[in-house]
Amino acid sequence: MRYLSAFIFAIGIPLSSGLEAGQDTSPLLIDLRGTPGVPSDRAGVEIRLDTPRKVEGAVFVARGDPRDGKKRESRLVLPSLPLGENRVSVRWEQLAASGKEESKSLAPAEFKEFDIVASNGRPLDATLITWHYMSPLLMDLRATEGVPADSAGVEICLNSPSKVEDPVFIARGYQFRLMRESRLILPPLAKGENRVRVRWEQLPSNKELIEPVSPIHFNELDVVAADGSPLDAKLVSWNYIRGNVTPMQPAWECIKSRSFAADAEGWRPGIPSDGFGRFGWVRPSGLLVGSLRPDGFEVRAITDTGAELHGIWSVRTGSAAVPVWTRTQADWVSVAHSTFYDYTAEMKNELAMKAPELLKSRRVPLRLIGSSLAPGFLVDSTEKTFRLNNEESGKKGAGVLPRLYIPTRDGMRWIKGGEVFPGKDMSEGWLVAVWPGYEAMPILLVPQKRPETVRADDTGVEIVFPGSLGRVGMSYPAGYRAWRGDDGQLAQNSRRLAAIMRAYPDGCMQQFRVSPDGAWVEIRETFRHILWENDWQEPAQRIAPASPLLNFAAANGYPVKMPAQIADMDWPTKCGPYAAASGAEITYTLPVPEAGTRLYLRPAGWHPLAADIAKELLSVAKMREDIWLRTDCLRGWWMWAPSSLALPLFEDAQRDEFLKRWRWTLDHNLRPHIWFVRAEPFSGARYPVSFGWLERHTWTLGDINSGAGAVLYGLWAYARSSGDWDLVKERWPVMRGAFEYYLVQHDWCQMQTGAREHSGSSAIDMDGIGYEGAVAFTAMADALGRADEAALGRLLVARLAVPTAVRWLGQKWTHPQEKRNDWDRIGVGLSEVRGFDFLDSRKGGPDHVASELALSLSWAGQYPELYHLHRWTLGDDFWRWFEDYYVEHKIEDWRKNHPGNRNSHPANITAHLYMRALLGEPADSLRGELERQAKWGLAPKSETAQENAAFYALLLGRDFPVSLVAWGRAGVKKARYDTADGKQRAVLEFSSKTPFTLELALARAPRQTTVNGRALSADAVVIKNNRARLEIPEGESRIILQFQ
Repeated sequence: MRYLSAFIFAIGIPLSSGLEAGQDTSPLLIDLRGTPGVPSDRAGVEIRLDTPRKVEGAVFVARGDPRDGKKRESRLVLPSLPLGENRVSVRWEQLAASGKEESKSLAPAEFKEFDIVASNGRPLDATLITWHYMSPLLMDLRATEGVPADSAGVEICLNSPSKVEDPVFIARGYQFRLMRESRLILPPLAKGENRVRVRWEQLPSNKELIEPVSPIHFNELDVVAADGSPLDAKLVSWNYIRGNVTPMQPAWECIKSRSFAADAEGWRPGIPSDGFGRFGWVRPSGLLVGSLRPDGFEVRAITDTGAELHGIWSVRTGSAAVPVWTRTQADWVSVAHSTFYDYTAEMKNELAMKAPELLKSRRVPLRLIGSSLAPGFLVDSTEKTFRLNNEESGKKGAGVLPRLYIPTRDGMRWIKGGEVFPGKDMSEGWLVAVWPGYEAMPILLVPQKRPETVRADDTGVEIVFPGSLGRVGMSYPAGYRAWRGDDGQLAQNSRRLAAIMRAYPDGCMQQFRVSPDGAWVEIRETFRHILWENDWQEPAQRIAPASPLLNFAAANGYPVKMPAQIADMDWPTKCGPYAAASGAEITYTLPVPEAGTRLYLRPAGWHPLAADIAKELLSVAKMREDIWLRTDCLRGWWMWAPSSLALPLFEDAQRDEFLKRWRWTLDHNLRPHIWFVRAEPFSGARYPVSFGWLERHTWTLGDINSGAGAVLYGLWAYARSSGDWDLVKERWPVMRGAFEYYLVQHDWCQMQTGAREHSGSSAIDMDGIGYEGAVAFTAMADALGRADEAALGRLLVARLAVPTAVRWLGQKWTHPQEKRNDWDRIGVGLSEVRGFDFLDSRKGGPDHVASELALSLSWAGQYPELYHLHRWTLGDDFWRWFEDYYVEHKIEDWRKNHPGNRNSHPANITAHLYMRALLGEPADSLRGELERQAKWGLAPKSETAQENAAFYALLLGRDFPVSLVAWGRAGVKKARYDTADGKQRAVLEFSSKTPFTLELALARAPRQTTVNGRALSADAVVIKNNRARLEIPEGESRIILQFQ
């Protein structure tokens, strides 16, 4: 974790250091005066420093002597520096000029000082350990476009002026935003010429790596001294070792092959059951109510006022109490923890004297089975005793005894703590335990065997059985709501839940089929149950549950078609009501939202704002090309995709340059070197990953759905802009590999693909880009004629649309008594632990609220597909309330640039203005909002223009009566409108290798339409629901729509 490389995206943004050249105030200042200067054969510098805390946005500065009284600097923004020792590597080619007066960066020979300062230019609180120039033996693998997949190693010829003991070969690779290393100690180097041969299999594994780095991930090789310093040696030559080796496979070829072909009735395999959903990577997992861990569970409940209650219980069976090992198995809807417990040393000594046969007897691990389908979990054991302890009550000691509610031959009875109840008197196979202080969270126990005794003591509930206890079901009669019912209701709920627990749903096979028009997905789910009988011969109730979130969505008007036989089980979960049909199968139908893509036309002729925006958009094409081997999959999307949403603003030469550079970036970005295979340990599911950040306390990755969504949307945005679908066809295996995460990590209940790979939950911006990625996958599969994958894409679009939409209504579930104007928070996602994930309007600071709210509306940019989903699902009335009331009155001055926000301030503003523009806010009002943002509003620069390009395009083109919705596999060459001299004319130009259907959104019907100079008859222009569809021939096409 100590080795870092320079951050690849933020390359040399102008900043003011606050330190004049030569001013010795920084603890990290390296003065080169008095030295021979930078050696001509060195490519950069490496600096080791120690930071007492994490540092964000630090800047490396290379200074030259002032000229004409002006300081001269080249700069590079660095990645996060974690607490402790850090190694910063900077190549001269990464540096960019920092002053407006400078036309180019300083040459290395001009460097007089190196420094690392804070983002505001102030000195860093850090300690310089050592520094040195980069090794003269450094081998930059860009020269060979990375390591060939069929290579076996590398041979290096170098000349050393003296003997060197224990030289070290280093192979470096970029992984999950950090530079990683593999090291190998080499034999001594003799004086003179040496040939060093390293085979890849010789490289030892690095325990710091979250996933192994294969040679195809290497971006540079080096030979250094034992202490890591550069060798005084000369690189003569180097080349790869070739041989009869099995070529290294890219990540997308290392995953399971899946077929989604339809059967004779159109049914296809749905979300694969061999995934892991919320149950992967870490052992605590959320259930419908509470969560489960290998040794117990947690319960959460909310009161009528929305206050959250919380309790933790542990489960023990038998006398052995020392956990030796735990093994976990998971699939997409269930998890099973098997834990083997041993006796304490004291107990072993006692048993050796009193009952040695017990030490020799075979014992079976305790097994806890949980499912996101079921209202609780199961405990399996061969032991004779079962204990349930409330962990907080156990800390309080004697006097805190739970009460037991037990059905007896004489009716229901409450048993006081301390009283021993004979199991023979139990008339039904269930009982309820209620702890003082936790009356709102009664716990239901459903034993398979008739107990010998039941009692509650000051540490919990103990049930003793005459033999093996077999199985005990655990549930919560109140569900997610705090219990307020009477004893009769408690008994009624408990009987119903006990019957369900005896037919415990723990598996789901999903199938789906798509309607001929692609507008609906019918989903059939067949459930597996664990059926068991009890000593009371009571019946079991097999049910086919529906996702509680889907039930909540249906209750709030979401256009899902639920089966008529489904019934509310009167058992609230964290994210909706629990409802089910009898039996083992349920079928429901989800709408597939249309993509919602929109390109707005540019005004014809000279338009200063349009011209300025186009110029700033083109600057994205100047991003450095030399770092393509040290990056991740965000690079092919970053600022390119949002800029493309204003494609009509470009002049021809600008558009061609933009698309040319974008293609180069995508071509280099969609290669094996940035993709790694993740193997989830509990399910065995494998999936490719490129982008992710390391969550240190779980050693798992975060925001994976962002990276997958970005790479999918980025390639689609390029193809629909350029018409270059050959690149999509060529790189389709990468796209299908990226989409695998959507499948194996999909959560049945929340209908999400998790942002963090250990959780089936997503929120804020990750919801949006995840949804956009599914839309993009579907559109690309459609364009390539890949019907099975297009159908799969529609399934994911339909499912992901539900949480992305109804998350905003979470307050209606947790606070049903509140009116909308009373809401002080709003839902921005879901959590497997807490249910709906909320953003409070006045908590966390105004910077935090403004950023998270804007990011929840859209990600880095305003994407029309996501805004279409917002409006299509919740309706314009909701969004007018949101913008006019909630944003204006509930949060603190959303227009102000509050310091500290993690999103850019312009994006915080334009996210709302884009929505307001869609809702019809007048253009003068929108311009007025921009005028209030004097620093950037009507003159955005660089990334501000690129990130918010869609909004500026909408501002310029919304009020003209036509915009582009879909254009097949064509490339867009021109989309402009002319209103001069009272005219209203649109001119559209496309280039396509095949005929295509052009779909336009119309505010009103055109008076005349021509295609390539030929006027179309009225019946050739199909207009329906304010949409026009035109059939356009292959080749170059020019369409003119005359409105006046």
